[in-house]
Amino acid sequence: MPTKLQKGVVTLYSDYTVCEEGKVLTPEQARILKLIAKPMAKFQLTMKCSWTKESGFELHVEDDINDDEDKTDSGQGDDVEDEEMDQDESDNEEDDDEE
Repeated sequence: MPTKLQKGVVTLYSDYTVCEEGKVLTPEQARILKLIAKPMAKFQLTMKCSWTKESGFELHVEDDINDDEDKTDSGQGDDVEDEEMDQDESDNEEDDDEE
């Protein structure tokens, strides 16, 4: 990074490309982007429900809770097993139909 000390202040004296689209950031590049307040990603969270000791369970977003399209992966590997079991059951039904 082309810098110089000017009156006690570190100054960038020519253009410098910090990162390029599609390439993985190094820790140094991430620190530079953080220092100049240019985040490369946006984090967003939608709270659908919560539980507190005082009030118990609270539903915040009612319309998305039972939506099959928003089915999330539990990270436990259960989803793959369920799909395999469903496939096995449909294969067995086809075998029964052939007999």
